[in-house]
Amino acid sequence: MKNLGILGGGQLAQLLVLKASDLQIKAFVLSPNKTDPAAQVSRFWIQGDPYQAKDLQNFFSLVDIVTFESEFFSAGCIQNALQNLKGKKIHIAPSLKALSLIQDRWTQKKLLLKYKMNTADFVKVNFKNSDQKILLQLWDQLGPFVLKSRTGGYDGHGTFVIQKNHQIKNLKLPSQSFIAERFIPFLRELALLVGRNKKNQIVFFPLVESFQKDSRCLWVQGPAYHKKLNSLKKQIKKFLIGINYQGLMAFELFDTGTDLLVNELAPRVHNTGHYSLSALSEDQFTAHLKAICNFPLKNPRPLKEGFAMLNLLGESSKNPCMNKSFGKGLPASMQNTIKQKIHLKTFSAIPLTKDIFLYWYGKTVSRKGRKMGHINAVSSSGKKALNTLLKARNFFKV
Repeated sequence: MKNLGILGGGQLAQLLVLKASDLQIKAFVLSPNKTDPAAQVSRFWIQGDPYQAKDLQNFFSLVDIVTFESEFFSAGCIQNALQNLKGKKIHIAPSLKALSLIQDRWTQKKLLLKYKMNTADFVKVNFKNSDQKILLQLWDQLGPFVLKSRTGGYDGHGTFVIQKNHQIKNLKLPSQSFIAERFIPFLRELALLVGRNKKNQIVFFPLVESFQKDSRCLWVQGPAYHKKLNSLKKQIKKFLIGINYQGLMAFELFDTGTDLLVNELAPRVHNTGHYSLSALSEDQFTAHLKAICNFPLKNPRPLKEGFAMLNLLGESSKNPCMNKSFGKGLPASMQNTIKQKIHLKTFSAIPLTKDIFLYWYGKTVSRKGRKMGHINAVSSSGKKALNTLLKARNFFKV
């Protein structure tokens, strides 16, 4: 079995490491700190900066296949590191070409148009000192609009929503490149995960509804339904084949009531797919690993009719990562199980009941809005599973 390298040490990398172990894949991790979630569970953690060519080159000398937990890593820096390996071949999945196209929202949007996928009208714009004239021109062209940083934006960072003309007057923007999108008054936000290997096997995960609070995903429930889903799947297949994509990709969608619009793409495993760890015959992390290693893929089967996931978000920067109220109200035996497993860094599913599971990432510092863990539930419907999690949330103070 070839060695797998994962760039990044957060919770997505952590869960990839745990699932790689199940597949008997040796997973190396490159991240800065030994307290990083993935570093805590990997026997092959390498300290280094994934944004530095020297650290990348050292890391690449140890592995044969490379993937990443974030689309923000520099494709150019990775390419430079690869060129200095003296002939050693490294397989990057998804490819650097796919990474470079998708990590820039401008080229990502043009890619969607090329493959005839519906998305919001958009234009490219550069700002210097919050130029009011440009903003007013955008309003005239698009009406209400959303500004998004072309690179690096996540969880609302680098995003500015302009729904009223008077908001332009007080808007302060950094001098950088953005795209401006027409504001879409959607009914709900949806997400769809898709995996593809080099044998051109393509698998679809269930369509899910997601809900954002303060621009961060709070919960997911499913399965969701939309009359345009089958048509979108056909377009996605053509898209993935056309760019020769390998791995898992997340499609974040707007449901307008009559149509499905692609909002954004993520070339990796995704927060909206965490429910799959408890609800499906195969989770998103396993599917991604199989896809990049070119193992056979199978469509995941739901284990129950409905499912949900709820993120455990940090509540205050003053709180420790887990305060004395964590789990308070749960049976004493359950509290002891949680504390024991977390102390032993057993970060796989911790069952709270037969249908509710806790996933804790082991982060040592909490901040308001930071993703510290999540809880999953399965039930006879997505709504019932979500209601169960909303009640269970009261037991966890992070």
